[in-house]
Amino acid sequence: MFIQILGVFDILKKKEMSLQYYLQRLYEIQEEELDVLISIGAYYLQEDNFEDSLNYFEKALRMAIDMDDEEMEAFILDSIGDVYLNSRNIDKALEYYKEAMRIYFSIKSPLKDEIKEKIKEVKKIKEAIDITEISQIKERKVPEPEEPPELNLEKLNSKLDFVVNMVDSTSIYSSYSNDKEAVSHLKDAFRISRDIGDEAGEAALLLMLGNIALKQKEYTDAKKYLEDSKTFFRRLGDEKGTGVTMVLLGTLNFALGDMQEVSDNFRNAVEKFQKIGNKDAESAAIDLLNTLYED
Repeated sequence: MFIQILGVFDILKKKEMSLQYYLQRLYEIQEEELDVLISIGAYYLQEDNFEDSLNYFEKALRMAIDMDDEEMEAFILDSIGDVYLNSRNIDKALEYYKEAMRIYFSIKSPLKDEIKEKIKEVKKIKEAIDITEISQIKERKVPEPEEPPELNLEKLNSKLDFVVNMVDSTSIYSSYSNDKEAVSHLKDAFRISRDIGDEAGEAALLLMLGNIALKQKEYTDAKKYLEDSKTFFRRLGDEKGTGVTMVLLGTLNFALGDMQEVSDNFRNAVEKFQKIGNKDAESAAIDLLNTLYED
């Protein structure tokens, strides 16, 4: 071993190469590997093999971050955005484009204006798709099934929670959501809100209780909670709260096989979100409805 170590030092002396040389050579090799990873990712993207394309771009992204190459990092983020755009996951694509733009602007890259325009165009595409999907919701006629469809709770739970959390007044009680005694705590909070005349609190708590009952397939309780919640939100003039309650009622209608009610509730909810200009709630409602019909 000692002889081998001496051999290494002999090689270094013989070639008279500095540490700086080897570091530079290593960087060049990494750059070459990075280029190959990006090229493979681009090839798979061209072939519509989005899974492999994403895999190679993510490897390239980790390498660019390790190399502290912000320009390349932004370029790869942009490319990953292209993968999601081509696979029709527009929200995810916009996330990556925006992060790429942030880096381009921070380093004053000449590509900053190009990515800015790209984001504008993708937002137009998203808006056009949303309008089309909203029109389909309004026109959708679904025959009544012989048996009520089964809710896929694994897919729905997080989406239902996401929609409920869009109502500002629910945030005060969010700590109860994952508690084993959530229903008991929410009912206690509801009684307190009722005693002090806090109608906004009552509306939010009924919505949360309805969401839990729906997820637990206690449909009779869910319907009562949600209908009462909608009444409170309407009385308060809270369009977003009313719309969110309608989204949950539409999901409940789906579980019960009331397909016309599904269409009516989701359509009315989307119209309310459009009225107040809340595109996030609008997109969330469409996403939830599409998830219901996936199977």
